[in-house]
Amino acid sequence: MGESMKINRIVVVPIMFFILLLPVLLPFVVTDGDVLTKKLTAGLEIVATLVAAGGLLGLFIQFMRERDLAEADFTLRLNQNFLTNEHLFRIYKILEASKESKQQEDPFSEEDLIDMANYLSFFGPLWGLIERGLVKIEFIDVLAYRFFLATNNRFMQEKLLCRKEEDKHKAWLAIYHLHKAWRAYRKDNDLPVWQEDSGLSKTSPYKEMITAASQKRR
Repeated sequence: MGESMKINRIVVVPIMFFILLLPVLLPFVVTDGDVLTKKLTAGLEIVATLVAAGGLLGLFIQFMRERDLAEADFTLRLNQNFLTNEHLFRIYKILEASKESKQQEDPFSEEDLIDMANYLSFFGPLWGLIERGLVKIEFIDVLAYRFFLATNNRFMQEKLLCRKEEDKHKAWLAIYHLHKAWRAYRKDNDLPVWQEDSGLSKTSPYKEMITAASQKRR
Protein backbone atom coordinates (compact mmCIF):
# COMPACT_ATOMS: atom_id res chain seq x y z
CA MET A 1 0.00 0.00 0.00
CA GLY A 2 2.88 2.39 0.85
CA GLU A 3 4.49 1.86 -2.56
CA SER A 4 1.17 2.47 -4.33
CA MET A 5 0.57 5.71 -2.41
CA LYS A 6 4.10 6.88 -3.15
CA ILE A 7 3.67 6.36 -6.90
CA ASN A 8 0.25 8.04 -6.84
CA ARG A 9 1.86 11.09 -5.23
CA ILE A 10 4.54 11.18 -7.91
CA VAL A 11 1.84 11.26 -10.59
CA VAL A 12 -0.72 13.53 -8.92
CA VAL A 13 1.48 16.26 -7.36
CA PRO A 14 2.89 17.61 -10.68
CA ILE A 15 -0.61 17.54 -12.18
CA MET A 16 -2.06 19.56 -9.28
CA PHE A 17 0.81 22.02 -9.57
CA PHE A 18 -0.02 22.42 -13.27
CA ILE A 19 -3.70 23.06 -12.46
CA LEU A 20 -2.78 25.81 -10.00
CA LEU A 21 -0.47 27.53 -12.49
CA LEU A 22 -2.84 27.26 -15.47
CA PRO A 23 -5.04 30.31 -14.65
CA VAL A 24 -1.93 32.41 -14.00
CA LEU A 25 -0.04 31.51 -17.16
CA LEU A 26 -2.81 31.52 -19.76
CA PRO A 27 -3.66 35.31 -19.62
CA PHE A 28 -0.08 36.07 -20.62
CA VAL A 29 -0.38 33.79 -23.62
CA VAL A 30 -4.00 34.48 -24.71
CA THR A 31 -5.76 37.85 -24.53
CA ASP A 32 -9.04 37.00 -26.29
CA GLY A 33 -11.69 35.97 -23.75
CA ASP A 34 -13.37 33.34 -25.92
CA VAL A 35 -10.07 31.84 -26.89
CA LEU A 36 -9.02 31.84 -23.26
CA THR A 37 -12.18 30.00 -22.27
CA LYS A 38 -11.61 27.40 -24.95
CA LYS A 39 -7.98 27.00 -23.93
CA LEU A 40 -8.95 26.60 -20.28
CA THR A 41 -11.61 24.04 -21.15
CA ALA A 42 -9.24 22.02 -23.32
CA GLY A 43 -6.52 22.26 -20.73
CA LEU A 44 -8.78 21.09 -17.93
CA GLU A 45 -9.98 18.17 -20.07
CA ILE A 46 -6.38 17.12 -20.58
CA VAL A 47 -5.71 17.45 -16.86
CA ALA A 48 -8.78 15.38 -16.05
CA THR A 49 -7.55 12.68 -18.42
CA LEU A 50 -4.12 12.70 -16.80
CA VAL A 51 -5.61 12.51 -13.31
CA ALA A 52 -7.79 9.56 -14.36
CA ALA A 53 -4.75 7.86 -15.87
CA GLY A 54 -2.87 8.41 -12.62
CA GLY A 55 -5.71 6.80 -10.69
CA LEU A 56 -5.76 3.81 -13.05
CA LEU A 57 -2.02 3.43 -12.65
CA GLY A 58 -2.46 3.34 -8.89
CA LEU A 59 -5.21 0.73 -9.17
CA PHE A 60 -3.08 -1.39 -11.50
CA ILE A 61 -0.12 -1.30 -9.12
CA GLN A 62 -2.38 -2.27 -6.23
CA PHE A 63 -3.86 -5.11 -8.30
CA MET A 64 -0.39 -6.43 -9.16
CA ARG A 65 0.63 -6.26 -5.51
CA GLU A 66 -2.48 -8.16 -4.39
CA ARG A 67 -1.98 -10.74 -7.15
CA ASP A 68 1.59 -11.35 -6.01
CA LEU A 69 0.37 -11.80 -2.44
CA ALA A 70 -2.33 -14.23 -3.63
CA GLU A 71 0.23 -16.30 -5.54
CA ALA A 72 2.53 -16.38 -2.53
CA ASP A 73 -0.38 -17.49 -0.34
CA PHE A 74 -1.27 -20.23 -2.86
CA THR A 75 2.31 -21.53 -2.81
CA LEU A 76 2.41 -21.51 0.98
CA ARG A 77 -0.88 -23.38 1.31
CA LEU A 78 0.13 -25.91 -1.34
CA ASN A 79 3.34 -26.67 0.49
CA GLN A 80 1.56 -26.91 3.84
CA ASN A 81 -1.05 -29.29 2.42
CA PHE A 82 1.70 -31.60 1.27
CA LEU A 83 3.71 -31.48 4.48
CA THR A 84 0.70 -32.02 6.73
CA ASN A 85 -0.61 -35.03 4.80
CA GLU A 86 0.93 -38.02 6.58
CA HIS A 87 0.22 -40.42 3.71
CA LEU A 88 1.94 -38.23 1.12
CA PHE A 89 4.84 -37.58 3.46
CA ARG A 90 5.26 -41.30 4.07
CA ILE A 91 5.57 -41.94 0.32
CA TYR A 92 7.96 -39.03 0.07
CA LYS A 93 10.27 -40.63 2.63
CA ILE A 94 10.16 -43.94 0.75
CA LEU A 95 11.01 -42.14 -2.50
CA GLU A 96 13.87 -40.33 -0.81
CA ALA A 97 15.29 -43.61 0.49
CA SER A 98 14.90 -45.16 -2.96
CA LYS A 99 16.86 -42.28 -4.48
CA GLU A 100 19.64 -42.73 -1.94
CA SER A 101 19.91 -46.42 -2.80
CA LYS A 102 20.04 -45.62 -6.54
CA GLN A 103 16.64 -47.32 -7.02
CA GLN A 104 18.24 -50.77 -6.77
CA GLU A 105 15.27 -52.46 -5.07
CA ASP A 106 11.52 -51.92 -5.20
CA PRO A 107 10.68 -50.16 -1.91
CA PHE A 108 6.90 -50.35 -2.36
CA SER A 109 4.37 -52.97 -1.38
CA GLU A 110 0.88 -53.56 -2.77
CA GLU A 111 -0.51 -51.74 0.24
CA ASP A 112 1.34 -48.61 -0.85
CA LEU A 113 -0.41 -48.32 -4.22
CA ILE A 114 -3.27 -46.10 -3.05
CA ASP A 115 -0.92 -43.67 -1.30
CA MET A 116 1.40 -43.72 -4.32
CA ALA A 117 -1.52 -42.81 -6.58
CA ASN A 118 -2.60 -40.06 -4.19
CA TYR A 119 0.95 -38.70 -4.19
CA LEU A 120 0.86 -38.33 -7.98
CA SER A 121 -2.73 -37.07 -7.94
CA PHE A 122 -1.66 -34.24 -5.64
CA PHE A 123 0.29 -32.78 -8.57
CA GLY A 124 -2.17 -33.56 -11.37
CA PRO A 125 -4.52 -30.56 -10.95
CA LEU A 126 -1.57 -28.17 -11.12
CA TRP A 127 -1.27 -28.81 -14.83
CA GLY A 128 -4.82 -27.59 -15.43
CA LEU A 129 -4.05 -24.34 -13.58
CA ILE A 130 -0.82 -23.83 -15.52
CA GLU A 131 -2.46 -24.62 -18.86
CA ARG A 132 -5.14 -21.99 -18.19
CA GLY A 133 -2.55 -19.42 -17.19
CA LEU A 134 -3.83 -19.21 -13.62
CA VAL A 135 -0.55 -20.36 -12.05
CA LYS A 136 3.06 -20.11 -13.22
CA ILE A 137 5.52 -22.95 -12.75
CA GLU A 138 7.86 -20.63 -10.88
CA PHE A 139 5.27 -20.32 -8.11
CA ILE A 140 5.05 -24.09 -7.55
CA ASP A 141 8.75 -24.76 -8.07
CA VAL A 142 9.19 -25.20 -4.33
CA LEU A 143 7.67 -28.66 -4.92
CA ALA A 144 9.96 -29.58 -7.82
CA TYR A 145 12.14 -31.99 -5.87
CA ARG A 146 9.16 -33.93 -4.55
CA PHE A 147 7.63 -34.07 -8.03
CA PHE A 148 10.66 -35.40 -9.89
CA LEU A 149 11.48 -37.70 -7.01
CA ALA A 150 8.27 -39.52 -7.92
CA THR A 151 8.00 -39.17 -11.71
CA ASN A 152 11.63 -40.16 -12.25
CA ASN A 153 11.41 -43.17 -9.96
CA ARG A 154 11.32 -46.34 -12.06
CA PHE A 155 9.15 -48.21 -9.58
CA MET A 156 6.56 -45.43 -9.62
CA GLN A 157 6.67 -45.75 -13.39
CA GLU A 158 6.34 -49.52 -13.42
CA LYS A 159 3.49 -49.65 -10.91
CA LEU A 160 1.51 -46.58 -11.99
CA LEU A 161 2.78 -44.01 -14.46
CA CYS A 162 3.75 -46.33 -17.30
CA ARG A 163 1.44 -49.32 -16.85
CA LYS A 164 -0.07 -50.11 -20.22
CA GLU A 165 -2.41 -52.82 -18.99
CA GLU A 166 -5.92 -51.61 -19.79
CA ASP A 167 -4.36 -48.28 -20.80
CA LYS A 168 -3.86 -47.33 -17.15
CA HIS A 169 -0.99 -45.02 -18.09
CA LYS A 170 -3.47 -42.72 -19.85
CA ALA A 171 -4.88 -41.70 -16.49
CA TRP A 172 -1.65 -39.81 -15.89
CA LEU A 173 -1.68 -37.57 -18.97
CA ALA A 174 -1.76 -34.43 -16.82
CA ILE A 175 1.35 -35.65 -15.01
CA TYR A 176 3.06 -36.24 -18.37
CA HIS A 177 2.28 -32.68 -19.50
CA LEU A 178 3.35 -31.22 -16.17
CA HIS A 179 6.57 -33.22 -16.27
CA LYS A 180 7.36 -31.92 -19.74
CA ALA A 181 6.67 -28.27 -18.89
CA TRP A 182 8.35 -28.37 -15.49
CA ARG A 183 11.43 -30.14 -16.83
CA ALA A 184 11.74 -27.56 -19.62
CA TYR A 185 11.39 -24.72 -17.11
CA ARG A 186 14.18 -26.04 -14.92
CA LYS A 187 16.43 -26.79 -17.87
CA ASP A 188 15.89 -23.28 -19.27
CA ASN A 189 16.82 -21.79 -15.90
CA ASP A 190 19.85 -24.03 -15.30
CA LEU A 191 18.15 -25.77 -12.38
CA PRO A 192 18.62 -29.47 -11.56
CA VAL A 193 16.20 -32.20 -12.57
CA TRP A 194 16.72 -35.15 -10.29
CA GLN A 195 17.13 -38.81 -11.31
CA GLU A 196 17.33 -38.08 -15.04
CA ASP A 197 18.89 -41.50 -15.64
CA SER A 198 15.47 -43.00 -14.99
CA GLY A 199 13.54 -40.00 -16.28
CA LEU A 200 9.88 -40.33 -17.17
CA SER A 201 10.59 -38.52 -20.44
CA LYS A 202 12.69 -41.49 -21.57
CA THR A 203 9.84 -44.01 -21.31
CA SER A 204 7.87 -45.17 -24.34
CA PRO A 205 4.40 -44.45 -22.80
CA TYR A 206 5.46 -40.85 -22.14
CA LYS A 207 6.77 -40.37 -25.67
CA GLU A 208 3.66 -41.90 -27.21
CA MET A 209 1.23 -39.85 -25.12
CA ILE A 210 3.06 -36.54 -25.55
CA THR A 211 3.41 -37.09 -29.30
CA ALA A 212 -0.28 -37.99 -29.65
CA ALA A 213 -1.31 -34.93 -27.63
CA SER A 214 0.88 -32.66 -29.78
CA GLN A 215 -0.60 -34.03 -33.00
CA LYS A 216 -4.14 -33.58 -31.69
CA ARG A 217 -3.51 -29.88 -31.06
CA ARG A 218 -2.46 -29.23 -34.66
